[in-house]
Amino acid sequence: MLALVGVLGAGCAGPLVPEAGGWRHAKQGWTIARPDGPGAAWERVEVEGALLAFQRPEREWIAMQSSCGPAASADVMARHLLIGIRDRELVASNPIEVDGRSGWQQIFEVRRGEGGVRVETVTLVAGRCTLDWILAAPAAEAPGEAAFEAWWQSFRLDPSRWREPSG
Repeated sequence: MLALVGVLGAGCAGPLVPEAGGWRHAKQGWTIARPDGPGAAWERVEVEGALLAFQRPEREWIAMQSSCGPAASADVMARHLLIGIRDRELVASNPIEVDGRSGWQQIFEVRRGEGGVRVETVTLVAGRCTLDWILAAPAAEAPGEAAFEAWWQSFRLDPSRWREPSG
């Protein structure tokens, strides 16, 4: 399952500054809380390409990645996460709001041997940066979904650096 998170988490790391209860990305101008939730605590781990990654004993993984450069809409950027993942079934794909901005959420299952992996992603495009949050857990279980949702919902863009999108 870690290999799957590593494939999805192919963004670029950056300067994170620890803050009370979470982190701030000094260059991109955003903050996010530490993941929390019922059950065992999330342990921070290093995953290549991920800014932040955590695991729990239940074989659950969550990660956040960011890449900056040319970007399309959030739904198109979210579909890029699926490239190269075989034996997958898309369960849901829909618009979502992340810190007051349009984002995209998708849930899919990857069949691997005896069991499968359920993956949920949330994608946000802010300016020229794409941010992705990823949850991977055994397909038969989903205890980390509430913690994952609370984690990505704690994300905040610095309003002094990011104006609301005009539209």
